[in-house]
Amino acid sequence: MIALAFFALGLLEWIRTNPKPPGEAVKFWVLFSVLGCWSVLASAFTWWPQPNQLTHLLLGWLE
Repeated sequence: MIALAFFALGLLEWIRTNPKPPGEAVKFWVLFSVLGCWSVLASAFTWWPQPNQLTHLLLGWLE
């Protein structure tokens, strides 16, 4: 539920900004959709990695 709230806030913030060129708008919607789906899946499934877990998996060797 929290993921959907942040998804909606991000959408409202994007609408309030100045219009972007078509290429940037497409990139934004792709990124926005991927991150929104990732957040929903991470909230719904316990086996789906949270963003901080993914960062730790990718960069854990730096410790």
